[in-house]
Amino acid sequence: MAFRNRGHTCQIAELGEQAVKLAKDDAYDIIVLDVALPDIDGFEVIRLLKWEGVKVPVLLESGLSGRDLEAEGTVLGVDEFLAKPFNMDQLIARMERVIERFDRNSAARAPEPGGGPRTGSGEPYSASAPTMGGAEQREHERAAMFGAALIIDEGSHIPCVILDVSTGGAALRLTEPGQQCPTLFDLEPLEGPARRCEVRWRRGDTLGVEFM
Repeated sequence: MAFRNRGHTCQIAELGEQAVKLAKDDAYDIIVLDVALPDIDGFEVIRLLKWEGVKVPVLLESGLSGRDLEAEGTVLGVDEFLAKPFNMDQLIARMERVIERFDRNSAARAPEPGGGPRTGSGEPYSASAPTMGGAEQREHERAAMFGAALIIDEGSHIPCVILDVSTGGAALRLTEPGQQCPTLFDLEPLEGPARRCEVRWRRGDTLGVEFM
């Protein structure tokens, strides 16, 4: 009601899988997402959205304690994190700020009329291949997200799998269960440059790392 009173059109999902389906079927300016959901948690929703090739800014909010939720969200590419308690004015102001920033960055990356791609935020912009359709493009992006890699530290090489990647970090799974892992290391994928990483969280054999 508060969103609609501010002029926003809203759709509500009570379950994480329902939210993923809505995001696949329609275009949204933003997803306001809680971590604690009845079926899957908010982080799994984000992973599924990435898997489906959905590119929508996410504002993650939660009142849970005992986990570094903001760090986990950063690794998965969450655009904004808001910790409870907060009031509706704070939530809506933060939401509108994320939408404005996303629109501004998208405009900066868009090709100029009659010309080639331009850059935004100092990074080169690469347009999708014109012959690649929507479904084919999503498959291409999924394939680029995952892959085998090595954790390298002082001569040791620990095999892992890259589960998810964002501009700020990655989620990894150790290939050998129970393997010890250093806090700081170089992550070397089979394709692409190595990245210096710092472990921000670990659950079982899954790691969340931040790029340094």
